[in-house]
Amino acid sequence: MKTIVALTLAVIMAGQGTAQAADAPEFPGNNGEYVWTEQGVVHGRPSGPVTEFLGVPFAAPPVGDLRWKAPAPAAHWSGVRDGTAPGNICVQPTVDASGNSIIGGSEDCLYLNVYRPAVVRAGQLLPVMLFVHGGSNLRQAATNYDPSTIVETTGIIVITTNYRLNVFGFLALPSLDVEAGDTSSGNFGLMDQQAAMRWTLSNILRFGGDPANVTVAGESSGAIDLCANLVSPAATGLFRKAILESMYCPTATHEEALTVSAPVAAKLNCTDVQMQASCMRSVAAEDVLKAAAPLSFVVGGGSGFNASPNFGNRLLPLAPAQAISSGQWNRSRILVGSNHDEAALFVAAGLLQLPGQNFPPAKALYAGLVNRSFGPLAPEVMNNEYPLADFPNTFIAYSDEVTDPAPLGCEVSQWSDTFSLAAGTFRYEFNEPSPPVPNGMNTPPGFSIGAYHGSELQFLFNTTIMPGPQTDAQRQLADEMIRYWGNFVKTGNPNGPGLVPWPRYEPNGRRILSLSTSGNTVIDNFDDDHRCAFWASNPSHGP
Repeated sequence: MKTIVALTLAVIMAGQGTAQAADAPEFPGNNGEYVWTEQGVVHGRPSGPVTEFLGVPFAAPPVGDLRWKAPAPAAHWSGVRDGTAPGNICVQPTVDASGNSIIGGSEDCLYLNVYRPAVVRAGQLLPVMLFVHGGSNLRQAATNYDPSTIVETTGIIVITTNYRLNVFGFLALPSLDVEAGDTSSGNFGLMDQQAAMRWTLSNILRFGGDPANVTVAGESSGAIDLCANLVSPAATGLFRKAILESMYCPTATHEEALTVSAPVAAKLNCTDVQMQASCMRSVAAEDVLKAAAPLSFVVGGGSGFNASPNFGNRLLPLAPAQAISSGQWNRSRILVGSNHDEAALFVAAGLLQLPGQNFPPAKALYAGLVNRSFGPLAPEVMNNEYPLADFPNTFIAYSDEVTDPAPLGCEVSQWSDTFSLAAGTFRYEFNEPSPPVPNGMNTPPGFSIGAYHGSELQFLFNTTIMPGPQTDAQRQLADEMIRYWGNFVKTGNPNGPGLVPWPRYEPNGRRILSLSTSGNTVIDNFDDDHRCAFWASNPSHGP
């Protein structure tokens, strides 16, 4: 039957020529599993109330001479393409089954996944969300995030996309600039994201989506990249709204990108400036990534190669703050927020490397950590600003001390102010006190590390990285968050029936929605809770 349906679909669609997808007839036995994209017919798979189209190419494989070039159009195919299995993940550091560090993935990785309600007609005009994953622009993949529950609950279409990572997505070299005729090298991952957005606008009508109602969403480096997309002239018209989870905006200049990239070429003995690009294209992908070590997990910072968008070129002419404040950006409604204990994930990872039982750290260890992080400011941090009586334990106290002066802490207020002065903005703080820890993190059973970086994702997606809500209260919070997010995707306003009202964010009141199993509430004390005035008066004393 599937063969007959596929052949019938191909014959009829070939006869349609340039007819719009919305006018395409239904096919007996199709059940919405076959869609004609601009490149050809793709066959998806039903999964309960959701139909999945996996591993759909949105650009040509960036291999050979296309390594470190802007994404080229995906090739057309004849017959029916299997969309029942995901495509390759991009080249990245990972671990094998025994926990050993390896390099995995493929350069042939520019694939996306479309998840839509099972009962949809082409041209139905459902709202669309395109999700850009995090991972410091170094690792992870679209397939880590299954949005089926979002699709089932809200009735929207969700797309998850890959993009080139680490040195393959963010290497900047003078010879690459010469090839492009612009100082845009180091932004290949960003170009991939925009290629996925263009594919969405060109094809989503055929899946039943509305190309005029697309929201881009991202977390961590995905949200950082989306801030760059918000100010990129090349992304004009590609989306209407943006969801930014645990974000800051990139500030790397092109010169800084060239500086962190130069050692990679030197390690590969590709030192002739004019021949660097061709020399490095001849090196195996695994060796290229090894030459980029050490990799910095701080987008735009840290030591070693950091994978960050850079500005000072056609793709990003201006730094984001300047572009937004001057009105030179892709004006969009914004949903933005952060997690209360962002740094807890990294603090826990560090403590797990130490001998002994350190959850929570003994007071002597805690004092040593604070002294090492804040130097002469440590006594004031411990005794005046963060007295232990205000916290459940030394772990949460230290995690918050590290969180608050960092980009994912008080700085989120500044970005929220900037956005809200230019467009309608809604802001949240994820305050769930005991979200499940990531899979494989061997913290003591029952010990909560707080609302750590990325912990909210398991309340939105079925993710391979975290186990998901474990209690009825957490499952209720997940349902509420999904409905807030879905409402925003539909209308640009997260409010809806049965949900605690979420006020629009304004710089004067700074009212934000606190998301927690203890009840979603509107708060206005974020800056006080995170000691933002203290850190503003001591800007050079962060961890």
